[in-house]
Amino acid sequence: MPDSRQGFTLLELLVALSVSGIALLLVATGTVQQQRALGKQMDVLAGRAELRLTAESLPAELRELVPGSSDIQRGEAGDTSIQLRGTIGAAIVCDTLKQRVVLAPATSAPPLVASFLRAPVATDTLWVLDTTRAWSAHIITSVQIVSTGACRLGGPAPTPTSAADRYSLGIADAAIPPPGRAVRVTRPIRYSLYKSSDKLWYLGARDWNSTSHQFNTIQPVSGPFMAPAAHGLTFAYLDSSGATIATPVTSVERITAIRVTLVAARRFEFGEAPGTGSADTETTLVRLRGGGP
Repeated sequence: MPDSRQGFTLLELLVALSVSGIALLLVATGTVQQQRALGKQMDVLAGRAELRLTAESLPAELRELVPGSSDIQRGEAGDTSIQLRGTIGAAIVCDTLKQRVVLAPATSAPPLVASFLRAPVATDTLWVLDTTRAWSAHIITSVQIVSTGACRLGGPAPTPTSAADRYSLGIADAAIPPPGRAVRVTRPIRYSLYKSSDKLWYLGARDWNSTSHQFNTIQPVSGPFMAPAAHGLTFAYLDSSGATIATPVTSVERITAIRVTLVAARRFEFGEAPGTGSADTETTLVRLRGGGP
């Protein structure tokens, strides 16, 4: 009895394989397009996040600068970089001991009368706010950690933290501030764009090394941003009338506000060169402390 089963011819198999291949190609193409679209969206979100981070942190640093106090290094206020005295801590004077200023302890429990981002070291500058609301500078010669109990009369009274450790700072001159005065500790820091090993441009910071007497290796703060030639980071310095001061600024005492413009860099397509494509821009006007309304 003849076999009634029918099979596929070679031509039919080739046609089926071709159709399946086209279908798989269409699916793969759609997947790649989705990945590219997702990559675009992730780049957009990442760029905006970096802009927000820098637009909040850098202006906070600049806002602490005092006009006329040489907080900004003369000749180091440029279009794409700035050297300044960065505030690393602030406190209330607790006590004084023979050329030493004892600060209130930095604790997480109220009252909060001291806060430090980094530990002070010799060669940092102690700034004291006097009764006329002016700041006077004192070079720190030594740093100790002590537990002195309650503060003297006039200073803060952190009763729950009277045994907490606090900084005792030696200063080079005889003008010892009395208890209760507000102080801040500053250290030179330089902000600028720099090209990292990944070929992208980042906002970097270099703080002062009191041992080697030079700036430390630059460390990334945020980014990536467009290259300096594409105005990835731009500083503009304004005087009290709102006029722009030519850079590099030599008369830093004229600066009352700083306009910071940031342009985030991102890639929009696979295979593009780093830092290409359109980008978001953020501009912030920072008025220095006491620098006008």
